[in-house]
Amino acid sequence: MGDAQLTERGGSVTGSVVPALLLEVPSEQMLAASPAAVALLSPDGAPLVGRGLEEFLGDEPSGALPLLMRGRLTGYETSREVAGSAEALTLWLRRIDDAPVPRHVVAILARADPDRPRLLLEPPAGQGQVVVGSADPDLIVDRVSSDVADVLGIGPEQVIGRSLMRLLATSSRAPLLWGLAQSASHGRGTPLHLDIVGEQGQLVPVQVLIVPLDPPASCAFSIMPRPSAGRGPTDGQIHDVLQQFAAGIDALDAARQLARLPHEVSLSRLSVRELEIVTRLVGGNRVPAIAKALFLSQSTVRNHLSSVFSKLRVGSQQELLDLFAKQDGSSSPS
Repeated sequence: MGDAQLTERGGSVTGSVVPALLLEVPSEQMLAASPAAVALLSPDGAPLVGRGLEEFLGDEPSGALPLLMRGRLTGYETSREVAGSAEALTLWLRRIDDAPVPRHVVAILARADPDRPRLLLEPPAGQGQVVVGSADPDLIVDRVSSDVADVLGIGPEQVIGRSLMRLLATSSRAPLLWGLAQSASHGRGTPLHLDIVGEQGQLVPVQVLIVPLDPPASCAFSIMPRPSAGRGPTDGQIHDVLQQFAAGIDALDAARQLARLPHEVSLSRLSVRELEIVTRLVGGNRVPAIAKALFLSQSTVRNHLSSVFSKLRVGSQQELLDLFAKQDGSSSPS
């Protein structure tokens, strides 16, 4: 890669609104960092560029990087601590090209807090919506958001009850199993590039993020379209890659929470944004806190809740909380 190309990639990362790094591998030297990444890793303002990522982390690495270098993984999630502080971070690393041995990866950082604000103010423009869902230990889809119809051209009723394997192109089945095995062994998430078979038999290239659930072999997932099947982005697309990657990570938080909700309540009519609001509400948050975390106005959150009430046939927030409390046998949050 020439100096101009590296400068362009670095500029895309430096100008990103998400906490992002451009790393040289396997050294993990930081070649570029966004302001939000600097704030997380170096609160005192010490420069990051030109230094090794491990200088700023206080615990042991996960050991997944060699698998990424050998092409066995597209990327991985890991939990790390900031050196000299009690701050815990979640790091997602992802390859950005399809070279046999990658030279660079991007990393997105986030505070390891289930109620953290979203990474993005809004989903990336022009890249479609996000789908979230979950699958049981037999990889049968048991939950999926209504956005699946827009993203994949398949209605929720055609997806729920089907095997993830049957939804995929034959060439994507082995990568999915490998990714699930890696996620299960480490208890962390894995990003994958897969092809899903659309309603008309066409292949839909997607970015899938999966995380393991209990019991073993079950998982939660987020799905977003990706521009091409298996080809790395051009340098001018690194900004879009970061936006898309961050949107998938944001959605995965909703997928994790969705899988914990009682299965007796049908949620397949709800969109990802509606599910984000419902899971936070059921988790004990109220409208002001939800609005702050999702970068929405309180009136917008209430509008989404009105739509949820209509779809689930309840009349108020308390009735919604009672619906889930009745199904799981717990009491609603006060």
